[in-house]
Amino acid sequence: LCGHREAPYPQYDRSGSGQYRGRRLSSEDRCARRCLCPAAGSLHGQGYHHRTLGNSVYHSAGNCIIETAKNSLIVGCKTSIIPTDGSIETIRANAFYDTGLASVTIPEGVKSLAGSAFANCKFTSVTLPESLETIGPYAFSGCSIKGKLVIPNNVTKIDTYVFSSCKKIESVVIGSGIIELPNNAFHGCTSVKRITILGEIQTVG
Repeated sequence: LCGHREAPYPQYDRSGSGQYRGRRLSSEDRCARRCLCPAAGSLHGQGYHHRTLGNSVYHSAGNCIIETAKNSLIVGCKTSIIPTDGSIETIRANAFYDTGLASVTIPEGVKSLAGSAFANCKFTSVTLPESLETIGPYAFSGCSIKGKLVIPNNVTKIDTYVFSSCKKIESVVIGSGIIELPNNAFHGCTSVKRITILGEIQTVG
């Protein structure tokens, strides 16, 4: 990993400390991360091109590594810009975890955000695309999102701890596609004063 640490998969510490516990990346994602230098916040120039020139599996765009056939963003860094050409449908687990990403635009065409995709990032606002359908566990946990959060109507599933410890969110709009609120989706969101539910919640975890 270019001499830097592997990114863990955050899991809530049920002892109550509120800290994360780590889990290693899959072997294929570690392989992709070898092209990235997290500390420098950019793709490793010659090292990256040497490994991916003519690569039929992965390509790069906007300082992101993408699994081409699956339209899946594997890993980014603090200077990444997610491609807006419709080529990304999935943002994989841990893709931007703890990268220091301070600004993000999630483009239309993205359908799925996997576990901890943006956990512990520094951006203060995020607009979720109307194309989005599922948001995995811890996807935005520990982020610096401020003010209002809107979950679009096409989202049909959000997972546990998805926005946990986002302490600056003040209001939440939950779109009409959500019928189940999982356990601790907004755990530790201590500034939330208002939640608007546009649909009919049938189950609260």
